[in-house]
Amino acid sequence: MISVECFGSSSAGNCYRIKSSVNGDEIILDAGLPFKTIQRACRYNFLHLFGVLVTHQHGDHSKSVTDWLKLGHKVYMTKDTAQALHVLDERTWVEIKPKQSFKIGCFTVLPFELEHDVPNVGFLITDGDEKLLYITDTFYCRYTFKGVHRILVECNHSYEILKTKVHEDELSKQRMERLVKSHFALENALQMSLMLPPSIAATSFAAERIVMVILVPVSPSGTGNTFNSFIKRELKRRTV
Repeated sequence: MISVECFGSSSAGNCYRIKSSVNGDEIILDAGLPFKTIQRACRYNFLHLFGVLVTHQHGDHSKSVTDWLKLGHKVYMTKDTAQALHVLDERTWVEIKPKQSFKIGCFTVLPFELEHDVPNVGFLITDGDEKLLYITDTFYCRYTFKGVHRILVECNHSYEILKTKVHEDELSKQRMERLVKSHFALENALQMSLMLPPSIAATSFAAERIVMVILVPVSPSGTGNTFNSFIKRELKRRTV
């Protein structure tokens, strides 16, 4: 079984710890928080940590990459990302390429291209028992996946909400266009959920060992509440 612990999920920083129940191996997924913050969240224990996966160069996903490298931890990323972060000369960064799987501890990781305004990859991760799919900062995913037990997908906006905000002059058309062309919409996440088996979309993900987590930004303006209401309306399901 793969467990996911969220340390941060917003423009302020994205970071998760993935842990396998097979033998306790761990991976840090995106390093968008200060190293000390992640260190505290992990209770200063990296004994079972086998590496850090980074999706792309933006600071909310790569903030502490340099710190991890300086301390000798392996950081896995594409060459484009390493070049953008100016760490090509660091000895512990490991180049990854889309659609070429690799091993980290007990995990097998398959990176795949995503559609963003900079080179970006998602990850299909398995520990031999379960599969976890991680998709973030993209407006589209061209691939489909079989046998997935955990789906972790970032959702930054809703077309319906954006159009309302533009109409009410709370958001510029330029900002809306940037969001639409670089981040996943709630409608896309809902469409992805409809691709799951009917029993999954109806009531309980856990009953079929499939869990879909939609990551939404929660702000004082109530954006998270708006998303929550939208999800309830569309899926007729209580959401957390």
